[in-house]
Amino acid sequence: MPSWKLLKADAFEVVVSWGDQEWCRVYADTPAGSLERFGYNLEQNRWAYGATPPGVTAVSKYLTDPESLRGA
Repeated sequence: MPSWKLLKADAFEVVVSWGDQEWCRVYADTPAGSLERFGYNLEQNRWAYGATPPGVTAVSKYLTDPESLRGA
């Protein structure tokens, strides 16, 4: 069963979805105003195809340490 989390990352809001797999998905509005999906490998700590979402620093920090943004 997938889990979902809304993150406020920098000036952007993103939705993160993950389940029992090694990949999670990040859905984000881009500066151009379109909704895009980005993939992140939780085991290898890398973005699919090198494509990163807006607010990548905060999103990456959350994905590698979910407690890091508590209270942020």
